[in-house]
Amino acid sequence: MKPPCEIIVREVLPALRATLARKLLKKGLTQMETAKCLGVTQGAISQYLRSMRGRENALCTNKEVDEKITKLADKVMDGAGSKKIMTEFCEICKLIRKKGLICQQHLNIYPSLKECKICL
Repeated sequence: MKPPCEIIVREVLPALRATLARKLLKKGLTQMETAKCLGVTQGAISQYLRSMRGRENALCTNKEVDEKITKLADKVMDGAGSKKIMTEFCEICKLIRKKGLICQQHLNIYPSLKECKICL
């Protein structure tokens, strides 16, 4: 059985990175600068932009999640370091779990989890 954290790693984090990358690029960073901030390659950023990796999903369009990603983009633009960026990503993941936003994806994989409250 795959724990919720595995869904976060496979589905959520790439989507969050893709959303953050798009916001940073709109703020004027280059693909190389964005890649450096996120600790990924320029090729990964290119794939995020073409939706080949980290496709945005309902999690990233959630108002609270989107606001947190926007605030994180602002912090990155203000020079936030790797530790701060990682901390903020963790906070966003905690919010997603707390709000039960990955529950449907988890339930689709494991229908027997009808009454699951692991994330909550």
